[in-house]
Amino acid sequence: MMKNVTLMIGFLLLLSCAAGTLGGFESVNIGLSKRQLNIVIDSFYKIYQAYSEPQKWKVFDSWSERGYDFLRGRVFYFATEPEEMYYASILGSGAEPADSGQSLMAVRAVCSGSDKWFLNKDLDEKNIARVEKRFKEEIVEKLNAISHGVK
Repeated sequence: MMKNVTLMIGFLLLLSCAAGTLGGFESVNIGLSKRQLNIVIDSFYKIYQAYSEPQKWKVFDSWSERGYDFLRGRVFYFATEPEEMYYASILGSGAEPADSGQSLMAVRAVCSGSDKWFLNKDLDEKNIARVEKRFKEEIVEKLNAISHGVK
Protein backbone atom coordinates (compact mmCIF):
# COMPACT_ATOMS: atom_id res chain seq x y z
CA MET A 1 0.00 0.00 0.00
CA MET A 2 2.78 2.42 0.94
CA LYS A 3 4.52 1.66 -2.36
CA ASN A 4 1.34 2.59 -4.26
CA VAL A 5 1.06 5.87 -2.33
CA THR A 6 4.70 6.66 -3.04
CA LEU A 7 4.27 5.89 -6.74
CA MET A 8 1.12 8.02 -6.95
CA ILE A 9 2.81 10.97 -5.23
CA GLY A 10 5.77 10.67 -7.61
CA PHE A 11 3.44 10.50 -10.59
CA LEU A 12 1.47 13.52 -9.43
CA LEU A 13 4.67 15.49 -8.94
CA LEU A 14 5.56 14.69 -12.54
CA LEU A 15 2.16 15.94 -13.65
CA SER A 16 2.73 19.24 -11.93
CA CYS A 17 5.76 19.87 -14.14
CA ALA A 18 5.51 21.64 -17.46
CA ALA A 19 3.78 19.62 -20.14
CA GLY A 20 6.94 19.29 -22.21
CA THR A 21 8.80 17.47 -19.46
CA LEU A 22 6.22 14.70 -19.23
CA GLY A 23 6.96 13.16 -22.57
CA GLY A 24 3.26 12.35 -22.62
CA PHE A 25 0.91 11.35 -25.35
CA GLU A 26 0.37 13.55 -28.39
CA SER A 27 -1.14 16.97 -27.66
CA VAL A 28 -4.19 17.93 -29.70
CA ASN A 29 -5.23 21.50 -30.52
CA ILE A 30 -9.01 21.77 -30.47
CA GLY A 31 -8.89 25.47 -31.41
CA LEU A 32 -10.60 26.84 -28.31
CA SER A 33 -9.60 28.94 -25.35
CA LYS A 34 -9.42 27.20 -21.97
CA ARG A 35 -12.80 28.66 -21.01
CA GLN A 36 -14.44 27.50 -24.23
CA LEU A 37 -12.84 24.06 -24.02
CA ASN A 38 -14.10 23.55 -20.47
CA ILE A 39 -17.64 24.50 -21.58
CA VAL A 40 -17.41 22.05 -24.49
CA ILE A 41 -16.13 19.25 -22.21
CA ASP A 42 -19.00 19.87 -19.77
CA SER A 43 -21.43 19.63 -22.70
CA PHE A 44 -19.67 16.48 -23.91
CA TYR A 45 -20.33 14.75 -20.57
CA LYS A 46 -24.02 15.69 -20.78
CA ILE A 47 -24.40 14.47 -24.35
CA TYR A 48 -22.16 11.39 -24.09
CA GLN A 49 -22.82 10.18 -20.57
CA ALA A 50 -21.26 6.79 -21.31
CA TYR A 51 -17.82 8.47 -21.20
CA SER A 52 -18.32 9.56 -17.59
CA GLU A 53 -16.64 7.30 -15.12
CA PRO A 54 -18.99 4.71 -13.63
CA GLN A 55 -19.34 4.37 -9.88
CA LYS A 56 -17.20 1.21 -9.84
CA TRP A 57 -14.23 3.16 -11.28
CA LYS A 58 -14.49 6.32 -9.14
CA VAL A 59 -12.09 4.78 -6.63
CA PHE A 60 -9.32 5.09 -9.23
CA ASP A 61 -9.97 8.80 -9.85
CA SER A 62 -8.48 10.50 -6.82
CA TRP A 63 -6.98 13.52 -8.59
CA SER A 64 -9.29 16.08 -7.01
CA GLU A 65 -9.14 14.58 -3.50
CA ARG A 66 -5.37 14.80 -3.61
CA GLY A 67 -5.48 18.53 -4.39
CA TYR A 68 -4.60 18.39 -8.06
CA ASP A 69 -7.52 20.34 -9.48
CA PHE A 70 -5.04 22.94 -10.72
CA LEU A 71 -3.96 20.47 -13.43
CA ARG A 72 -7.27 21.08 -15.21
CA GLY A 73 -7.56 17.35 -15.75
CA ARG A 74 -10.57 15.46 -17.06
CA VAL A 75 -11.25 11.75 -16.93
CA PHE A 76 -12.78 9.90 -19.87
CA TYR A 77 -14.08 6.36 -19.40
CA PHE A 78 -14.31 3.78 -22.18
CA ALA A 79 -16.69 0.88 -21.54
CA THR A 80 -15.80 -0.98 -24.74
CA GLU A 81 -12.75 -3.24 -24.90
CA PRO A 82 -10.28 -2.47 -23.70
CA GLU A 83 -12.19 -1.01 -20.75
CA GLU A 84 -10.10 1.87 -19.45
CA MET A 85 -10.00 5.50 -18.33
CA TYR A 86 -7.83 8.31 -19.63
CA TYR A 87 -6.68 11.21 -17.50
CA ALA A 88 -6.34 14.11 -19.92
CA SER A 89 -5.22 17.63 -19.16
CA ILE A 90 -5.75 20.99 -20.77
CA LEU A 91 -2.31 22.34 -21.48
CA GLY A 92 -1.14 25.90 -21.38
CA SER A 93 0.34 28.33 -18.96
CA GLY A 94 -1.69 28.76 -15.81
CA ALA A 95 -0.89 32.48 -16.06
CA GLU A 96 -2.77 32.83 -19.35
CA PRO A 97 -6.23 34.35 -19.20
CA ALA A 98 -8.91 31.68 -19.69
CA ASP A 99 -10.17 33.43 -22.82
CA SER A 100 -6.83 33.76 -24.60
CA GLY A 101 -5.18 31.58 -27.15
CA GLN A 102 -5.91 28.05 -28.14
CA SER A 103 -5.45 25.35 -25.57
CA LEU A 104 -4.03 21.94 -26.19
CA MET A 105 -5.36 18.76 -24.66
CA ALA A 106 -3.43 15.54 -24.10
CA VAL A 107 -3.83 12.19 -22.42
CA ARG A 108 -1.46 12.05 -19.48
CA ALA A 109 -2.22 8.63 -18.00
CA VAL A 110 -4.25 5.50 -18.66
CA CYS A 111 -5.98 3.32 -16.05
CA SER A 112 -7.14 -0.18 -16.85
CA GLY A 113 -9.11 -0.83 -13.68
CA SER A 114 -6.48 -0.84 -10.97
CA ASP A 115 -4.73 1.69 -8.76
CA LYS A 116 -1.93 1.86 -11.35
CA TRP A 117 -2.06 4.66 -13.89
CA PHE A 118 0.22 4.11 -16.88
CA LEU A 119 2.19 6.92 -18.46
CA ASN A 120 3.27 7.04 -22.10
CA LYS A 121 6.68 5.64 -21.13
CA ASP A 122 5.02 2.59 -19.55
CA LEU A 123 3.37 1.48 -22.80
CA ASP A 124 4.75 0.00 -25.99
CA GLU A 125 4.43 1.83 -29.32
CA LYS A 126 1.37 -0.19 -30.36
CA ASN A 127 -0.57 0.78 -27.22
CA ILE A 128 0.57 4.40 -27.39
CA ALA A 129 -0.78 4.60 -30.95
CA ARG A 130 -4.00 2.86 -29.86
CA VAL A 131 -4.58 5.30 -26.97
CA GLU A 132 -3.87 8.36 -29.14
CA LYS A 133 -6.14 7.09 -31.92
CA ARG A 134 -8.96 6.25 -29.49
CA PHE A 135 -8.69 9.64 -27.81
CA LYS A 136 -8.81 11.47 -31.15
CA GLU A 137 -11.63 9.41 -32.65
CA GLU A 138 -13.87 9.02 -29.60
CA ILE A 139 -13.21 12.22 -27.66
CA VAL A 140 -11.56 14.92 -29.79
CA GLU A 141 -13.84 14.45 -32.82
CA LYS A 142 -16.91 14.75 -30.59
CA LEU A 143 -15.45 17.81 -28.83
CA ASN A 144 -14.82 19.42 -32.22
CA ALA A 145 -18.40 18.73 -33.31
CA ILE A 146 -19.76 20.27 -30.10
CA SER A 147 -17.39 23.26 -30.33
CA HIS A 148 -18.97 24.54 -33.55
CA GLY A 149 -21.78 25.95 -31.40
CA VAL A 150 -19.40 27.54 -28.86
CA LYS A 151 -16.88 29.46 -30.98
